[in-house]
Amino acid sequence: MNTKNLLLLLLAVMFNVAVKAQTLSRQVLSKYPASVSARVYDVITKVPLTDNKQLQLATMYQHEDSAVAAALAHNAAPSEIVGLHGQTGIALQTLLTPAELDLYYTGNAGNRHIG
Repeated sequence: MNTKNLLLLLLAVMFNVAVKAQTLSRQVLSKYPASVSARVYDVITKVPLTDNKQLQLATMYQHEDSAVAAALAHNAAPSEIVGLHGQTGIALQTLLTPAELDLYYTGNAGNRHIG
């Protein structure tokens, strides 16, 4: 294979990946702090989510972050803070289907899309 064909193949693969990548909801970006948006983005890189599910997840993360901040402000015990911050798994189980959870935990979303 010559270098021109190899270059074209690489460009085709990169374009295909870029087209299929999911983007973060504009509403999540505009309504929530960067820390929450980053956590939602971490999930959508593993499992595609609708804008509505992204917003629900962002809300759950925001509540969790607020609870942790309040506990820190009241000098809560470290074990309490860890317990509050560990609610992510529960939030995901509440919001995602079993198939979506499987994708999230295996990190293997590939070309799958949720309609």
